[in-house]
Amino acid sequence: MTLYSIGFGPNEAESENSEAEFQLICDHLALILQHERDILSCVDYFFCRLSFAYASWPYIGGDGWLYLGYLLTGWRDGNFIGRCSECGNRVLVTSFTGSILSGSNAWTGICEFCRIQKRGRWKHFDTRPHFVIDLRKRFPHELVEWEECDGFIFSWGGNGLEPARKKRIVHKPLANPVSLNVLIEELKGGNVRTAKMPNVSLLKQETKLKFSRKR
Repeated sequence: MTLYSIGFGPNEAESENSEAEFQLICDHLALILQHERDILSCVDYFFCRLSFAYASWPYIGGDGWLYLGYLLTGWRDGNFIGRCSECGNRVLVTSFTGSILSGSNAWTGICEFCRIQKRGRWKHFDTRPHFVIDLRKRFPHELVEWEECDGFIFSWGGNGLEPARKKRIVHKPLANPVSLNVLIEELKGGNVRTAKMPNVSLLKQETKLKFSRKR
């Protein structure tokens, strides 16, 4: 038996608007960079999901959507930066794929000078997945916790199904992210939101306390 490992990829429905959204962010790149601090400090802006922005690699988890806040952090820190093969200026990488074993990779992004889509590859790829995985740990878009609930278990020595307390995994979103169109309109109009980023470490502590009390 042969086992195959593939990375993340948006489905056809999610990719339908990618070209239009990519052009939209190209046209308003200066506005977005100007409001970097506002976006990074507002949870609803930070987790704005772009249909063309994602990372993909096989074998290990952590790939998936690259929210706008992830992109801005990667651009600022230099981890999501490429070079334009025509003008030599920086390319702000918006998506990339690769293999942690072979190091082969490919990225797509926006040239700061040409303001059009560019493609290329990095000489060193292994640091990028680790950077994204760390971003997801530092800035999760949801809180995953165990929750007790009423359920049933089957008893072979009893009367079949019997009431029992069970546990299930619950996904709780930490943001109400805006669309790219709404983000641009609010930034242009000066109606900047102030929804602060959540204190993830505090939320995790509260979750542990809540669960321990239930037990």
